Amino acid sequence: MKYWICVVNNNRSLETVRDELNSWFCLPKSANKKDFLLFYLSGKVSKSENGIQYSSEILSLNDNLDNSKCNAYGYNNQNLFQFFIKKAKKLNYTVKLTQLKKENLFSHSQFISRNAQGTCFEINMLQYKKILEMSNLIN
Repeated sequence: MKYWICVVNNNRSLETVRDELNSWFCLPKSANKKDFLLFYLSGKVSKSENGIQYSSEILSLNDNLDNSKCNAYGYNNQNLFQFFIKKAKKLNYTVKLTQLKKENLFSHSQFISRNAQGTCFEINMLQYKKILEMSNLIN
């Protein structure tokens, strides 16, 4: 099982995350069913409340869709693929990038070192749980 932070930096991606039904998102082929996702809304789409705001889970790889919609910005020239995801849940509190930068647990995180500039970032289980704790989703 893997854990990912997905960066939402355009309105199409934002609509996908906020969809009332199960939807899709672009991730590397190394992502798998039941992997956990956190969605970071960039300042471009959420000027006043940028930060990690949603969580979801991968349901399956979508083999039938056109993956040309997947732009792999900052992902080492690897292709991304569309995965079906569960309806995203809104976190109780937005977790800001500045908050994560203060946590030693994230000091070597690519998400932090690249200042959230990219499409998606793999994180470890401890980092995932810390973000959920910071969002007041778990105690």
